[in-house]
This record gives sequence, structure tokens and C-alpha cells, in this order.
Amino acid sequence: MAKRIVVILEEHRGYWAWVNSETDLLRARHDLCLNCCGVGCGEHGGCPHEQALMQICREDDVHLAVSRCPAFRAGNKSRLRPVKETHHGRVVLVSPGVEAVRRDQCLCLNCGKCRPGSRDHCHIARRLYAICVAGDLAMIITRCPEFETKK
Repeated sequence: MAKRIVVILEEHRGYWAWVNSETDLLRARHDLCLNCCGVGCGEHGGCPHEQALMQICREDDVHLAVSRCPAFRAGNKSRLRPVKETHHGRVVLVSPGVEAVRRDQCLCLNCGKCRPGSRDHCHIARRLYAICVAGDLAMIITRCPEFETKK
């Protein structure tokens, strides 16, 4: 049985957004992007997927944690130990801490505005999904101003 998602409304920089505070805490230790030491990560001209995700985070006041990525590179001080798995025919590195709760706790996957294929599909979800497809990524959305409980 899936765990019920619990979100709270929280003010941040003049915006109100829904936050899954339980999964938002996972980001620092288990997000592959935040813990990646690949060439150019976090720098101008670095990982194009990271740059696109961070742009959406800034523009739409979203928090997320990447749970699957084919390009993850662990640093010497990283405690994150991803595992190799095959998803959609490609070997990717998976953050077990995030992946374990992704389907049940992701705000996008549990949002009433997430309607793939329809004209009124959430604009944020559409942009994030395009990045996931392009980069063979998976993620959990932990904060979103557009979240709406499914009916």
C-alpha cells in the first residue's frame, strides 16, 4: 500500500509553494546532481541537464532531487553510493534513498495538474519530463507552487 503524500504550504522568497518536507530533506544527501563531481558540474558550460533543471528550479520555485542519471560521478568525500541499474534500455546510476520514495512521494506524480497528453498538462511537469527523456534522468519533485491534490 502506497504511503499517503503529506504536503504543507510554505512561504519562500515572497512565493507560496507546496512542500513535501519529508522528501525535501533527502535532497542534500541523496540527490545525484547535488552530489556529482563530474566535469563541469555546477559551472557555466557544465552538465546541460543540470543547467536546464536549475533554470526551472529558479524560474518556477521548484525543488527536486535527481534519483537516476547515466553521468553521475562520485567525489572523494561523497557518502552517496548509487547502484547501477538498467532503465529504458540504458545503464544509469540510481540513488537508492530517493528512488525508494519517488513514485509514492513525488509531487508531480501525485498532482492533479499532471495530465500528460492533455492541453492543460502542467507546464512545469512538461518541461521537467522533457529533460528527463533527453538525459535518461528520473527525479522527485519536493517543492512546487503549482501542486494540486489529486481528486
